[in-house]
Amino acid sequence: MMVVDQATGPGLPAQENPTRPTSRAEIARCTDLVALVDRRLAECRRVRQGLALLCIDVAGHDEWAHRHGPDVAQRLLQDLALRLRGGLRQHDEVRRLSVTRLAVLLCGAGEREALLVRARLERVLAGPYRVGPWLLGPSVRVGCAASPPAPARGDTLVHLATQSLDADVAAG
Repeated sequence: MMVVDQATGPGLPAQENPTRPTSRAEIARCTDLVALVDRRLAECRRVRQGLALLCIDVAGHDEWAHRHGPDVAQRLLQDLALRLRGGLRQHDEVRRLSVTRLAVLLCGAGEREALLVRARLERVLAGPYRVGPWLLGPSVRVGCAASPPAPARGDTLVHLATQSLDADVAAG
């Protein structure tokens, strides 16, 4: 599995609307993700396979950092990343979009497989996490979109996955 950390660190500003990047760094990461999805879509089409994109949001980071310190919050995210790696295939790709948001590309997966992986990751990533003397339970939401049959473009797939995530977050 390829894991690429594109976040600039814990100093990223909080987003009012997670689907709309607010800083230049966030816009660049979103643009990089769209370009990567476009490349992977082209590769998958050549071998007649689907591509799924999962967006993962971890709520509570600011609260943990305020209550227990930034080191505890960072350790929790590291532990969560280890669980994430354990729940994916070796060739799946993970991109860190912000401090608390990740994207996962599943080459060779259609909608059915994406929904199965989504359900598995929601179980795998569910807390609790032991960090020092604390037992923390992050709220993890996963949105997903898959191709084929649609969409044919990376920006559409990214939009559908983040829209699915935001609908899940809004639903509670």
